[in-house]
Amino acid sequence: MNTKNIKYFTTNLTRAIKIVNELQQKYNILPLSNQNECSSIETIIVIGDDGVFLQALKNFLHLKVGFYGINVGNLGFLMNSYNCKHDLIEQIYFAKQSLLIHYKQRYLIMMVLKKKSVSLLTSALF
Repeated sequence: MNTKNIKYFTTNLTRAIKIVNELQQKYNILPLSNQNECSSIETIIVIGDDGVFLQALKNFLHLKVGFYGINVGNLGFLMNSYNCKHDLIEQIYFAKQSLLIHYKQRYLIMMVLKKKSVSLLTSALF
């Protein structure tokens, strides 16, 4: 997996700074911003709590990319735990492979966007 196709998204959570620094130094992963070439992005790493993850989905779901959440909040129901001893790129790869294997059997999270009872968008998330 090419790390040039991976960007990260976070808010100004002080607990996320350590992970952000490691993503930049160890993997050369840059933040998702307006300057980035969005057409080449394959995965967005979301660093924060469940609210940040939902905000990222709202802002970037139209890109039709994979989302991988790293929890720095309390519960992190939608997120993964982070361990600097494990290879993050490998974890993302296996998360994608797991989704592909089980895609026809079940969705991990199904999102349906509706406006006045009309379904505008349906998407499976991992």
